[in-house]
Amino acid sequence: MAVLDGRIEGLLVSGRSLAGIATTVSFPELDVTVDMGECTPAALRTSVVALTHGHADHISGLPMYLGVRRLYGMPDPLFIAPPGSVEGVRDFIASLGRLQNRPFEARIVAAPEPGQALVLDKDRVLRTFQVSHSIESNGYVIARRVQHLRPEYVGLSGATIAELRQNRPDIMVEEDIPLVAVTGDTTPEWIETADPFVLGARVLFMECTFLGQGRTTEAARKGFHTHIDDLVELFGRVKSRAIVLYHFSQYYRAEEIAGIVHEALPEGIGARIHLFDGGDRL
Repeated sequence: MAVLDGRIEGLLVSGRSLAGIATTVSFPELDVTVDMGECTPAALRTSVVALTHGHADHISGLPMYLGVRRLYGMPDPLFIAPPGSVEGVRDFIASLGRLQNRPFEARIVAAPEPGQALVLDKDRVLRTFQVSHSIESNGYVIARRVQHLRPEYVGLSGATIAELRQNRPDIMVEEDIPLVAVTGDTTPEWIETADPFVLGARVLFMECTFLGQGRTTEAARKGFHTHIDDLVELFGRVKSRAIVLYHFSQYYRAEEIAGIVHEALPEGIGARIHLFDGGDRL
């Protein structure tokens, strides 16, 4: 099935993804978009943009995103980028402002190191994980931060818990629940080193550029991308309820992708797989 706008495991997803053309994946209810290859209506309305890397098909929507948000009087956005890309993103946005003869206002920060969290607000955090691409890149996990009672205090009355919290704040424990993970462009080896937090996200977006039919695993690796044949042996490590394959090459016709993918999948995995196809080819 083609996923452009809809819910996957209860998570609202909107966007476009076609390798080399444009990739934008928005989560409107989380107020986060990962990559901005095209400024879609849903992406425009998210105030946080996490860039996996700086290739054109992942950042080309930034001029429209910045321009229309300013036109509509929307708040200044937050951009998150791999540490080595921060200055490049800052220079790009500054150049756009010079062309407009009016600078764009945006907060631009380095993505946290793997294992660290960037707090977006009181109940949303963003984490990164390592991937392998031809330039500095990272994957992202968006998590819900919750607080709950330690097990030994469960069952006490509300009044008792309230009294305990006055003197024992440690009766509460903080937990980050991974809602969605997005790899960005990468070779498949990231799965072998990813921790359970990533592989257990409710929904996992996995780059899968090549599907065979004349495109080999060697060609995929040469471009630091993923071939579906490389994923077949690795799907078992993924514990996510849903796996979204995206970033398909425009070499494949939209109407043939589902058949090719499901023919390649190992038995028992198909029910978890969703396909995010970008639609029109150039």
